[in-house]
Amino acid sequence: MLIQTTQNYMEMKKLTLSVSMLLCLIFFSGNVQAQVPCLSANSQTNSVSGICFGCSVTNPGNAVDNSTTSFSVLTNMSPQLGNTEQKVRFPVTGQAVDSIRILISFSSQISNVAFISNVFVATYIGNTYNNDQVAITSANANLRILIPSPNFPPPDLRFAIVTIKASQAFDRAQIMIKPGTDLQTQHVNVHYAYIVVPSPTVAAKVINLCGYGKNATLKATNPTGVTFKWYLQPTGGLTVHTGSSYYLSSVTQSKTYYVESTKYGCANSPRTPVSVNVSNIPDAPVCKGDYICSGESATIYASSPGSAINWYTQSTGGIALGSNSPYTTIPLTYNKIYYAEAINRVGCKSQDRSPAPVTILKKGQPIMKWSHGLANKQAIKPLITNDGYIVGINYNGNIELIKYDTDGNQLWLRIYGGSQDDKISYLIQAVDGGIIIAGTTKSSDGDITDGNNGEYDIFLLKVDDNGNQQWNKTYGGSKNEELIDIIVTPENNYLIGSNTFSNNGDVTDGNNGASDYWLLEIDAFGNKIWNKTFGGSNDDKLVKVCSVPNGGYIAAGNSISTNGDITDHKGAEDFWIVKTNNSGTKQWAKSLGGSKEEELTNVLIMADGTYLLGGMTQSSNGDILNYHGVQDCFVAKLDKSGNKIWAKAYGGSDVEFSYSKVILLPAASGGFTMATVSSSDDGDINASNSFEGLWIFRANSLGIITSSRVYASAVISGDILNISGGGLLVGVATRENITDVTTPPHGPEFLFYDHWIFQTDQYGNIVWDGTYGSSYEDFFGTIQTTPDGGILLTGTGGRFDGDINGPAGFGGAWIYKLKDDAGCGSFRTTSSFESNDVMDATNTAPSLNIAYPNPFSDKLNLKVNLEAEATVAVKIYNEQGLEVSSFNGNYGKGDNEINMNTSELKAGLYLCKIVHSDKTYSLKLVKY
Repeated sequence: MLIQTTQNYMEMKKLTLSVSMLLCLIFFSGNVQAQVPCLSANSQTNSVSGICFGCSVTNPGNAVDNSTTSFSVLTNMSPQLGNTEQKVRFPVTGQAVDSIRILISFSSQISNVAFISNVFVATYIGNTYNNDQVAITSANANLRILIPSPNFPPPDLRFAIVTIKASQAFDRAQIMIKPGTDLQTQHVNVHYAYIVVPSPTVAAKVINLCGYGKNATLKATNPTGVTFKWYLQPTGGLTVHTGSSYYLSSVTQSKTYYVESTKYGCANSPRTPVSVNVSNIPDAPVCKGDYICSGESATIYASSPGSAINWYTQSTGGIALGSNSPYTTIPLTYNKIYYAEAINRVGCKSQDRSPAPVTILKKGQPIMKWSHGLANKQAIKPLITNDGYIVGINYNGNIELIKYDTDGNQLWLRIYGGSQDDKISYLIQAVDGGIIIAGTTKSSDGDITDGNNGEYDIFLLKVDDNGNQQWNKTYGGSKNEELIDIIVTPENNYLIGSNTFSNNGDVTDGNNGASDYWLLEIDAFGNKIWNKTFGGSNDDKLVKVCSVPNGGYIAAGNSISTNGDITDHKGAEDFWIVKTNNSGTKQWAKSLGGSKEEELTNVLIMADGTYLLGGMTQSSNGDILNYHGVQDCFVAKLDKSGNKIWAKAYGGSDVEFSYSKVILLPAASGGFTMATVSSSDDGDINASNSFEGLWIFRANSLGIITSSRVYASAVISGDILNISGGGLLVGVATRENITDVTTPPHGPEFLFYDHWIFQTDQYGNIVWDGTYGSSYEDFFGTIQTTPDGGILLTGTGGRFDGDINGPAGFGGAWIYKLKDDAGCGSFRTTSSFESNDVMDATNTAPSLNIAYPNPFSDKLNLKVNLEAEATVAVKIYNEQGLEVSSFNGNYGKGDNEINMNTSELKAGLYLCKIVHSDKTYSLKLVKY
C-alpha cells in the first residue's frame, strides 16, 4: 500500500503499486476530472449488517453515476459489531490478472494511515465472496504515508485511490467500513471504481540507433491478454500500428512513440513512451602507438571527439582490456598491435577500430621526439644550426621561416614577401653569419626592395640568426628565371645556378634560345661578380652545380638542343654537363645519351677528380650499354677533361625510375650507390619484385654491380644518406605492411602512403625500420642527421593525426625528429654533406697516409706520413658546407703531426679536407 499526497487527479492516477491483493492509497487535494474511466462500475448494492447504530449508505447511486465529483457516503458510527458496505458491479467480468481501482475520499484530514485502517476492500464474482478482503493498513500492505500540509483549508476533501490486483475472476468490488476506535474514520466517500487496463511494459524505453537509415523494433511485453496500439502522441491521434512488435525501417530522425493497452474495448491507463534516438557513429579513434625496449610496458593513446575509448587486442570482437587513454600495456617482448574503439554516451561504437602499434626497438632504433604539422603549407629542406633547426615554408605566395630548438619548441616565426607570388627553394648558412633565403619572386614591393626585372626573378634575402632582414636582391631579366641550386664558393662568395628564358637585365651573356643554364656569382653582400649562360636554341634545363676542388665549377642537367654550346647532341633529351673556370668561362661541355630520352638527376665529383652522372635512360644506343628495356637507370663516368670513361644502363625489362628520382651516392674505393624504384624482376634485379620495389645497388669504380637488393614494394621516392660503417639511412614512402616493413601502416594497407625509415648495414641488411604517418596519404621529403645524433625529416602529412601533431583535419607540411633516447642501443650516423662534397677518404694515394681520432674533442691531431717534403692544407667544414677552421704548413718526409685547436667548434658532424699536391682527401669526423 502506497500513500502519497499530490495536487491533481492525473498525477494520482499514475501512482499505483500492484501486488497480490495490494492496496495502493494515494492522498491528494484539488479538482478531479469529471468523466470516469471506461470499465467503471455501473450498478451497485449496499447494506448494513450486525449491530450497527448510526450506520448507513447515503446517495449510493452516486458511486456508479459516471461522475467523478459525486459520491456515495458510507457511515459507521457503531462502537462495536456493525458493518456498512457497498458493492459496485462492473460491465464485464474481470480476470485474475486484472486490477481494480477505486476512488475514495474522507471528510477530514488524514494524518496517519492507522486512522483509516478500519476501511476494507474485497472482490466478488456474483454473490460469491473471493475470500480476499484486505484492510487499508500499513502493517499488511507496507504502507508509506506522506502527511498532508496542515495549511489545507477545510472543507477540502482528502482523496485516495485504492488499487487491488485480483487473484480470481470477479465482477464486483466491495468497500466496507467497520467500527473503529475513537481516532479512526467513521465516514468514507466512494466516487467510482473501474477495472484497470494497465499501461504497457516495453522491452526498452529507449532505443539508440547508431547511424542514420538503420532499422528498429519497438516491443511491448506486458500485460498479457491485451491489444497493443502504437501512436505518435501521448494522447489522441491516429493509430500507426497494432501489435506487440512495431518494426521501423530506415530510421532517419529521432522520435518518441507511444504504446497503449486495450482490453474489453477499453484503454484507461497512460500510454508508455518509447524513444528512438538516432546518433552519429563516432569517428574511428586517432591513435598513437609507442616504441619501447623489450620487457617494458608501452603507453598508447587514442581520441575521438565526444567519445570514450575501449582497448582491444583484436581488430574485431574480443573483450575490452580497458577504457582509458592513455592506456598502459603489460610488459612486452614482441611487437604487438592494440586496437582502439570509440563509444559515445549512448553506446554507439565506431565502425572500425584503429591500430596503436607497439614496436620493440631494435638496437640503435630511434623514436619520435617531436612532430609538427603545418596546415596547407609546403616545407623545404631545413637548415640545421648549432642551436636548432630553421624550416622554410611556402604558404599563400609568401615565405615563412620557423625556428625550432633541438626539442622542437618554436622560438620564432617570420614572414617575408611582397604582393605577388614568392617562393623559397633553399636555406643556407651565410658566409658572414646569418642565413641566406634563396628562391624566386614576382613581387616588387614589401620585402622585395630591389625591384623586379619581369616575371619570376631569382630572389635572395639575407637575415640574421633571429630572422631580421639585412639585405635583399633580385636577379633576372624580363622573362622567367628558375632557381635550381646555390652553393658557397671557395672564395666565400655564392654561386647561383638557374634556368633562364631572358636575354636582358642581369642576364648579360645573352640567351641561346628557350631555356638556358644561367650561372651567376655574387659576393657576400649580394653584389654581382659575373654571369654566364650556356645552351642551345631549345630547352636546356640545369639540375646541379658543383664546385670542383681544383678550381672551377660543374653545371649538369639535361638538353634537347642541337646547336649553340651543344656540339655533340645524341638525340631527344641528353645528359649535358658543362665545366667552367672560376670566372664562368666554359672549358669543355659533354652530352651523354642515345636516340631517346635521358634525364639526369645527380652528379658526383669523386676523390680522384672524375665525375659520375646518374639518372635514367630510354635509349639502347649511343653511349648506353646493357640497355634492358622500357626505362633503365643510367650512370656515366667522365675524366677530369670530360672524356667518357664508361657509361652503363642498369635495370630489368620493366620500368626503373617510376614515380621516383634516381639517387646517386659515393661509395668506398671510388664506387657508388644508386637507388630508385623498379618494377622489374629480371636483369640486374636479382630478386622477386612484385610491385614498385625500392632497388638499391652498389657498383665499383668500373661500374660493375657488387651488391643489389630490392626492399619492400609499393614505394615512391625519398632520400638516402651514407652512414658510418658503410650502411645507409633510407627514407621513402610506402603503403606496404609485408616483407621488410615490420611496423604496421597508419592507414589502410596498400591504400595510403606512410613514411618508411630504415637503416642498413654495409651488406644491405636492415638493422631497424619504422613507419610514421597519419591515416591518410603521407609523402616523403628530406632526411638529415643532427649534431646530437638524431634524424630530422620532412614531408607532407595527409591528415594531422597519428604521428602528426597539428590542427585536426587534412594536412600540409610535416617536420619531425627521431632520436635514439630509448636506451635500447646506439644510433650513429655520419654527416649528411651533399654528395658532391663527399669524396672517398679510403681512396688515398701512396704518397700520403693519415691517422686521425674519431670522434675528436677540443683538439684535432692528424698524423700524416709523407714520402717527400710538401705543403699540406687542412680545412674543416660544418654540415652546411661552411669552412669553420683551416691550417696550412710545410712538412718534411716521414711522420708528421698536425695539431689544430678545435675548442670553438660546437659538438656535431664535420668534414675535414686535407689537400696535398693535387690530391684532396676527405675525412668524416664527429666532435663530442
